[in-house]
Amino acid sequence: MAAFSSNGNPSFGSLNLAPFFELPALPNIVAEWAAIIPLVCHLASYRRDYRTLGDVALLGCISLSLFPKLGTLAGLSRLLRRGPEFFDEASTRGGATCTVWDVRWGSVFPCANGAACEFVKDFFRRRRSTPAVTMPESVQEAGSKSRPMSCPIEKSPDEKGTLRTQASETLQASERARAHQEIHAGEESQEATKICTSSSSDSATRHGNCVFRRYQTLHVLRARFTTKRKRSMFDGARRTINFVGIAAMPILSILLVSVLAMCGAYGTAVIVLCSMISQIAAKNTIIRRPPGYLQSNESCEDACMLMAPHQNAQEWTLFIGDRGIVDTLLNKPMIMVQDCRANSVAAAWFTAANLLQLLAMTFVAGQKGWDGVCLVILMTAEFAFQWRTQSIRLAKAWVAEAGIDAQVNSFQFGSRMIMLGAIEKFLGCKRTVWMDQIIPPHPRREAWLCNLFEEPFDEASFIPSDIAWIKLSGALATLSANILQRTTMADEV
Repeated sequence: MAAFSSNGNPSFGSLNLAPFFELPALPNIVAEWAAIIPLVCHLASYRRDYRTLGDVALLGCISLSLFPKLGTLAGLSRLLRRGPEFFDEASTRGGATCTVWDVRWGSVFPCANGAACEFVKDFFRRRRSTPAVTMPESVQEAGSKSRPMSCPIEKSPDEKGTLRTQASETLQASERARAHQEIHAGEESQEATKICTSSSSDSATRHGNCVFRRYQTLHVLRARFTTKRKRSMFDGARRTINFVGIAAMPILSILLVSVLAMCGAYGTAVIVLCSMISQIAAKNTIIRRPPGYLQSNESCEDACMLMAPHQNAQEWTLFIGDRGIVDTLLNKPMIMVQDCRANSVAAAWFTAANLLQLLAMTFVAGQKGWDGVCLVILMTAEFAFQWRTQSIRLAKAWVAEAGIDAQVNSFQFGSRMIMLGAIEKFLGCKRTVWMDQIIPPHPRREAWLCNLFEEPFDEASFIPSDIAWIKLSGALATLSANILQRTTMADEV
């Protein structure tokens, strides 16, 4: 008959197998808690496929941790089996679906590498320490000679309570003042100033003391190639260490499985064994970069693509610069899964391993005891070593490997119309079909676009307030486009 511990449970567990090493009995609360924590905390979220595809896209291969979240292996199996179909579904899933508007070509499409693009964008934005530049909201404000844009803008009585941010400290006050004087002298007349001022005061009178502003934040990311990373004198040593680690991993894993099994932690031992085999399978999968990776199909044209979660967003990212980089991040797949026997075998194993992992974790929850404690320790070790695969670290490694650098500047606009007009004026290609989903075609929009490019429009078709709005929005968009040009292209001047 089996011997019982002090808490009434058999000392050799629920499988009637006596462990080689007898461990002391656990308090019931510890055994119950340790049994349920891994099952609750280690379930994959609905964003798992989305993030997995981002990791694989940046790494160019499959990388597995010691204790992957439940459901991760099933996602890798679908990746190897379905390929492009999995890309299309996973890239637009996970609560971070983004739409891309190609300003230069006019096309609109969902982002092809949602997670990878998000990781790279966040990496470059974290390096920026300067505040967002506040764009002018009136012609008088932009043309003021006594107040440079680098100083906080005073609020008028009409605009109390609205949000304002200080202008960028990176631009010298003297340069900004001189730039605005030139713009004011060359592009704005006294008549336009009067119209704009009267329009602003009329609008404030109609809507009360507080003028509503739906501020729009635009992050301009200018990407370009730099010198390729040179081979370091330590690269050979790193390769040797990696080779030794790959060779030693199965031996260490087998030793760990043996110790766990001898202590009666059979569920944890099965999970470690499945993880070891899964890592070996992942190392043998064949995933390549597609032809034309980080290359442009067009000649002598930089990219200009606007990205946001949807058409009514308040935060936007404008990707400009080398078309090979921007098109690869937003429009082209970054990896290609080979249709071969190795990938088929790995996909079949990942499906089976996902089932084994589920059975092992539920077994640990049912058996309780030291098996649950060992699984909690394994999960804690996994969390501690997750810094190696953080999204920011993966993006940093991909940027260094590809030889890419980017400059990020942020701007705050008083309205979405002025922001889109500044982007269109900044590019200057006069192709406006890209903004049809954001601002539907309308006679007033067409007149505004004509005024933006200094073309005549039929003023008799509009009431005076519409004419004032068209001229004010066009003037502010032109001023903002000049600030965009001077800020984002400062290194080319």
